[in-house]
Amino acid sequence: MIIPIFWVNLECKTIIMADNYIEKQYDEYLARKAAKENAKKAAFRRQLKAYKEKLAREKAACLGASADEEHQ
Repeated sequence: MIIPIFWVNLECKTIIMADNYIEKQYDEYLARKAAKENAKKAAFRRQLKAYKEKLAREKAACLGASADEEHQ
């Protein structure tokens, strides 16, 4: 049986379209994954900054209190 070239081309086009679909889906997945990681890192940085500010305030309060005690 002879397969017409027309049908072979359609099959190849379908395979190429499927490959492009899979690549697109994978690219979207990688983009979502990167966005999630960046959001996680940003949240950690915000938490760390808030913690450092809290420590600085507590240290300043302790130093201020000890300075007041020294003056008296």
